Amino acid sequence: MLDPSLTKSDKLVGQMIGYPGTLPDIIINFKIKFCLIINKDQIQPDLSEEQYINKSTKIGTELLVTVNNINILAKVTSDNKTVAGNSKVIELQASHPVCIPDGVSMVISQKGDKKWTRIGCGILLQKQAPEQDSLD
Repeated sequence: MLDPSLTKSDKLVGQMIGYPGTLPDIIINFKIKFCLIINKDQIQPDLSEEQYINKSTKIGTELLVTVNNINILAKVTSDNKTVAGNSKVIELQASHPVCIPDGVSMVISQKGDKKWTRIGCGILLQKQAPEQDSLD
């Protein structure tokens, strides 16, 4: 990862550099295990934790995924059933190609009241490399 003190602007913070063949694949679509980590008092009184997770991760919802100081705007493309308790497997599509190491942890935020609020965390489970034409 590039350290913020070495970059002139914020666009390079958290980006990965390395020799060809030593970096993780560039991806757009990826699957994560999402875990809810907000306070119970932040959930609307008429919703259970499971209902809140389903509402927050429904298909088409935009989420801000933060990995290694990189903010990635991503859209939920598929939401599987709840795995256990307050966790669920969801598929996301990033707004631009990104390089994310396998098994990395991430912070998930959702926009509400004109600001991003942390709602959970995730672990990268599976990634899908885009077609080469879409990277050009």
